[in-house]
Amino acid sequence: MHPIVSWRAARREAVLAEHRAELGRAGRQAQADLIRSGYHLGPAPYGYHALPVPVVDDTGQVRMRRRLHRDPATAHTVHLIFHLRGSRHRSYAAIARRLIIAAVAPPGYGPDGPRPWTPDAVRRIVTNPAYMGWQVWGRTSGGRRTDPAQWVICVNAHEPLVTELLFTQAQNLPGSRPTFMLPIIGWGDPGTPPQPFAELP
Repeated sequence: MHPIVSWRAARREAVLAEHRAELGRAGRQAQADLIRSGYHLGPAPYGYHALPVPVVDDTGQVRMRRRLHRDPATAHTVHLIFHLRGSRHRSYAAIARRLIIAAVAPPGYGPDGPRPWTPDAVRRIVTNPAYMGWQVWGRTSGGRRTDPAQWVICVNAHEPLVTELLFTQAQNLPGSRPTFMLPIIGWGDPGTPPQPFAELP
């Protein structure tokens, strides 16, 4: 290939790559803004429904966004899970066994029918800040946990299913070794000093 043609092709590819990167940055910023406003992205966590709400954007257009609302059929199971973990200090496996024995509705469905309760399914519920009423975005990147200081968070985004105290207790079992902290969040008046929240295993 002629050097000039080769240079033009390389330049064109670089411009396209930068354009794609800019679109990606704009998309991530738009998602972060939605989270900061308390809207939900993706599937609803077990115990909630994601219901549409109309929102007028800056251009006057009506957009449909989603907020989480309590699911009466499964919300009580979420509270039971946190109670068994935080107050009774049960393992994820022990909680999963109890739910299976009690024939509690499973946390989802796969191609072959209902997915059974597993320790990992219980862990995902216990470590999800959404149950405190938070919207959180950016907890993982590329399948790895990110620094909580980099998370995008909206507190009081929707009705909580558990208290902050119970959530915290469920993360900090006697003898367990936490690996990182949730971000420090200030509550109440602007003059209220921030306090550390829960440690996630």
